[in-house]
Amino acid sequence: MDKMWSLIIGTLILGSLLVYLIQDDYNKKTSGLIIKKFQNASIEESPNVSIQELPPKEIPKRIIYEHIIKVNSSGFYPNILEINNGDKVIFVNIGDQNHWPASARHPVHDVYPGSNLQKCGTMERDKIFDSCGQIAYGEIYSFVFNEIGSWKYHDHLHPSLTGTIIVN
Repeated sequence: MDKMWSLIIGTLILGSLLVYLIQDDYNKKTSGLIIKKFQNASIEESPNVSIQELPPKEIPKRIIYEHIIKVNSSGFYPNILEINNGDKVIFVNIGDQNHWPASARHPVHDVYPGSNLQKCGTMERDKIFDSCGQIAYGEIYSFVFNEIGSWKYHDHLHPSLTGTIIVN
């Protein structure tokens, strides 16, 4: 029963986070709008001046998506995930065993560029595709993929559990 409540609470937290991020992104997009009014402009007073309306300057903004991969004793779901460069992947442990998501090539974790198990205890820890430790039931590990390619990964505690993330 406690696991069920933990799963419900975890789902509510992730849902709330998603709503917050979407609303925050909307607020950022609309907060910079400026409305200009031209009152009583008279072209007749200055015949050599032409008024030309210019289109608003748009700043392209890339939307960063978050993708969830669930892990339990049966493996990772989805097993293969296709994302865009810069997207975040969140690994959620939904099983009764601890798991350790990390870049492939057990036990060194060095397939994803820059990753290596030896960097877990260093200041580079946040830059590598490795949870650098086990995640228990209901816990998460997230990583932003900034390298284009097909990246295999595994569970360091259960090396037969593997998956692939394809970054476009």
